[in-house]
Amino acid sequence: MGDISAAAIIFRYGESAGEITLTPVRGTVSVKITDGLAKVEEEGMGDAMVDAVLTGTQIELDVPLTRLDLDQIELVALGVKDSATVKILNQAGCALYERSHALAVVPLCNNVPSTDPSTYIVFYHAHPYRAIDLAYNRSDQRIFLTKFAIFPSQESGQVGDFGSFGQ
Repeated sequence: MGDISAAAIIFRYGESAGEITLTPVRGTVSVKITDGLAKVEEEGMGDAMVDAVLTGTQIELDVPLTRLDLDQIELVALGVKDSATVKILNQAGCALYERSHALAVVPLCNNVPSTDPSTYIVFYHAHPYRAIDLAYNRSDQRIFLTKFAIFPSQESGQVGDFGSFGQ
């Protein structure tokens, strides 16, 4: 993974239908992995935990994209592209797991994605959702903040796995 670098996102990672590289980014690509925890307490110990039970893992991926082409905007804005525009659609009632794809967070060196898969973070099931807030003023660059829902696999041989550090 390395200690310091920018990153590219490869959506549909490893799929024959075609990977989509999401760059450039402006800001921090953030992978946050948090375990849920239920406290076990006893009256005689006050508010101190005497034990705890893990209640599941949440993974958040935030990608601040900028200067996108129409194909990239179609993906991150969950829109529909025609020849010169991307229609912004209302999204409601759609299950995301079945529409999810593999995704890799890939370190950049001299603005080129690493070719060493051992440096990647790979998620087996990810789907973008919108958190776009476009600034229009004299000094701020517009950012398409794209969040990805990361799901544990439901596939045989990987049930419960989110992905891996390295490949």
